[in-house]
Amino acid sequence: MNKLLLCTALIIISLQGKIFAQTFQEKLDKMSKTEKTFSDITNEVRIRDFVYLKEGKMILELDKGSDYQFLNNLNSILTQLRKDVAFYKDSLDNYTGSIKIDYVVDADHNYRQVRFTKHKPIGNNFVVKDNEVSKLKIEDDSIRILLHVKDPEINTAVRMSAAKRKKYKGQILEPGRTISSMGDSSKKMLVSYAPQKTLIITFCLDNYYDISKIIADSAVINHTIDTLAAVAKTTKAPFYTIGYAPGEAKDTRYSFWKYRKVNFKSNEKDLAKGTDQLVINGGVGVGLVKNTLSPMGDIGIEIDKQWRGLPTAGPSFLRLSTTPYFFFDKDVKNNTIVNDNWFANLEFGYYNSKGKNRFSLGAGYLYAERGNVFQKQTFKAFINMQFGKITVVPEFICNDNFKQIYPGITLKLMNLGN
Repeated sequence: MNKLLLCTALIIISLQGKIFAQTFQEKLDKMSKTEKTFSDITNEVRIRDFVYLKEGKMILELDKGSDYQFLNNLNSILTQLRKDVAFYKDSLDNYTGSIKIDYVVDADHNYRQVRFTKHKPIGNNFVVKDNEVSKLKIEDDSIRILLHVKDPEINTAVRMSAAKRKKYKGQILEPGRTISSMGDSSKKMLVSYAPQKTLIITFCLDNYYDISKIIADSAVINHTIDTLAAVAKTTKAPFYTIGYAPGEAKDTRYSFWKYRKVNFKSNEKDLAKGTDQLVINGGVGVGLVKNTLSPMGDIGIEIDKQWRGLPTAGPSFLRLSTTPYFFFDKDVKNNTIVNDNWFANLEFGYYNSKGKNRFSLGAGYLYAERGNVFQKQTFKAFINMQFGKITVVPEFICNDNFKQIYPGITLKLMNLGN
């Protein structure tokens, strides 16, 4: 009964794929209007810069190197922000908890959107000096600017039916996006549009009003943007992070490393770390064991994590799985007997830099044996090479406590529903 339940689960998981991973649309549907307004949901972050200023830390999250051109007027944006939040000053003064200000700027609109979030301090904090007691503020404040911008207009050919081409010819679908014909003989239409995206600029400060000190020292901000833009022009890595400290004796660039974005945490405490993903996945396939083709399955649970030890690759993963192999025989009455043999496996691997393929090394132990294919104390070592949904697994099986060692190979289809 237990094995039947496991087999059922294996089939379901192979069709579902990563059941813990929500699709973008599912996340969007669950978000309130307020969350959509103050969230960065339009694009992927490929460049993340940490700039260490005298007043605190500035974090830039961009799509590509050319985005620095949109930050040339950053000081003007900060000046406008200071004016826009001034009305709330009385509510923020003398508050000992942390304050977060979200500020949305869109060049197409003549207004800005602001959200203030107060986080209560843990306990009541005070400082005593010269017999005088004052409230003590410990946690940092943060200002997060969501800057909506548009890339230069691009043209894309879209295949359409004749009826749709006639219907949409010359139509303006939305600001900056139009459709024009590519000729009566063509089955495509030319779609012209300017992609919109969101750039994120975060300031982590002792107090939110320290932004005035940053505005006063505009030369440092301008120099920083120019320096980071120059670095971007010489960098071929599609994903990278820079730690930079302007004003040091040697204007030190502290660190530079490549990364692949998985799902970065969007909080001020630790923006450099990727979110660990707990994933259940599985598949079905066939294995060549000795001289017999055996149907098999795979069901496992893994944790995906970005490891600093593999900076040029994608995220790494540690996976625990079970793989049953099924062999068939006949009894004396010519009835079919199913001999299922179950391995428990542990593997470690990584995705390639594009995140489409992955590779791993692993070992397995036979914990449930039926029939005469394997003997007890059987182990195996294997290499998983996954290309899209197809996985090729060369392996060595050590049978009967290493008395026999022979090669095998398994072919699997993984995450069929993804």
